[in-house]
Amino acid sequence: MRIKPEAERIVGYVRVSTDDQADHRTSLDSQEAQIRTDAETKGQIVVRIFVEAGESGQDARRPEFNRLLDFVEDPGNRIHEVKIFSLSRLGRNMESQVQTFARLKRAKVRLHSLTQLFSDDAMGNMLRNLIASFDEYFALETAKHTRRTMRRNAEEGFFNGGPVPIGYESRTVEMRGTKAKKKLFIHENDARTVRLIFDLATVGQGNGPMGARAIAEWLNERGYTLSNGNKFNNSNVAGILGRCHYRGYYFDMTRDEQGGRAPEDTWVRVECPQIIPEETMDAVAALRAVRRPTVTPPRVVNGPTLLTKVAKCGTCGEGMTIRTGKGGRYSYYSCNAKVSAGAARCTCPHVREERLDAVVLGALERQIFAPERLRMLLAEMLEASAEADERRARDLTQARLTKTQAETRLRNLYEALADGKASLKDPIFNTLLAETNSRIASATATIEALERQIGKTTKRVTPEMVDAFGALIRDRLNGSDPALRKAYVALFVSEVAVDQGSIRISGSSQLLERAIGRTEPAIMGMVPIFDRKWCPEEDFTIGTKNGGFLRFSERASGRLY
Repeated sequence: MRIKPEAERIVGYVRVSTDDQADHRTSLDSQEAQIRTDAETKGQIVVRIFVEAGESGQDARRPEFNRLLDFVEDPGNRIHEVKIFSLSRLGRNMESQVQTFARLKRAKVRLHSLTQLFSDDAMGNMLRNLIASFDEYFALETAKHTRRTMRRNAEEGFFNGGPVPIGYESRTVEMRGTKAKKKLFIHENDARTVRLIFDLATVGQGNGPMGARAIAEWLNERGYTLSNGNKFNNSNVAGILGRCHYRGYYFDMTRDEQGGRAPEDTWVRVECPQIIPEETMDAVAALRAVRRPTVTPPRVVNGPTLLTKVAKCGTCGEGMTIRTGKGGRYSYYSCNAKVSAGAARCTCPHVREERLDAVVLGALERQIFAPERLRMLLAEMLEASAEADERRARDLTQARLTKTQAETRLRNLYEALADGKASLKDPIFNTLLAETNSRIASATATIEALERQIGKTTKRVTPEMVDAFGALIRDRLNGSDPALRKAYVALFVSEVAVDQGSIRISGSSQLLERAIGRTEPAIMGMVPIFDRKWCPEEDFTIGTKNGGFLRFSERASGRLY
């Protein structure tokens, strides 16, 4: 009796890279169909087809490719052969292919190319290696030409593809032959989530700015998701907060041919719609830099000390840290240099924590947020309110003009459609239609926002608003919540310099201007950027030296600011 031999068990591997997508001959479906047909002709059993879509053959870290090798090397799967359309589908890297050939040989698994026949001897091995070498050369040449095309595409302001950041969508804006030219447009639903994330990072929910992890938890608890439906986490929120696109531009061609970081002077800047104002992006960047664990320990960011990162030694310029005395009954601000090297390094005295805190809070309350002083500091802003209305009026005129032009263009498109000169099946027509409707919607939103601002006194900065703002801050500085006091001091004070007989406090008048008219949480969340100083005409000098410590009594020889 003749025993029928067991049918061979085979697996297939199909792959396309982005550059291969338009080639129907090597499409995924075409490759898989030809593998199954060949196996059926030979009476083989197709155990599994491994599909790799959009992965470069230059990369040996392809997930399906490595699953294939692990699968065929497992004796329990009893695989006899790996079928591929051609060696180029297996990869375009000579070193990777040679290693793959060796692994298959050790596993006693044949490699069969449908379009390239090789004998199972030294000659066949040489031909395989020769073709693998040609495949690698072809891949490198193709990559070179692709990079040149992508650079030209970016220089013309088009989107080269890849992951679209949340808040945007890519749309085709024109066709050049069979090539669709795309740009990024705002996806308004997702853009609202992006704006909310930046609000939480700068404003928070009543307890000051929130970090990436806290923001992710807050969003997930309320059902917010990414565009693909995934949940937020520390990593992707941090990526959003640091993404350049939201400023209104991004950089392309940032990697060289080997995949390393290209020199910055070779990067291509590409414009895109702005979602977050430049100053907000800078504020978040500054806050994240200060809060980075490698720069500032969490105990410093979240600790109760009022003048953390603010108190400086006026003698040597070093920061001041908290030390305790009398068995922990007293706390002092001490110069870091003096603590580490002793009095020989710095002569700055130790300062009782509660007394320095009281002096700074009192100076802010009386010298900055007193009504007369605050009006003087913000006089320029008060005078500029009428100018702001004039600017809004000019912007409103321009927005109305843009809307009128877009509506005229929309009518022309519909007339062309009615006359049979255009078709809804034409992708270019549909792109122009979508772009025009988007322009009308954007202009309409701008007009509505400007019309709400112009002529409404609640939107203007008035002396009464300044007085109310000063009263609010004075109330918060005198409040019982130490975290709240710290948030306000960190917002408005950049440095408290202490030396033998004086204290000098500096801050930003620009931050005062930005804070006026904001809601309370927004005031708390603003990040100090100290580009313009409150320049004191005379230092605020207080106290007398006694036993190495300053005993403070107020003896102001002039204005603090």
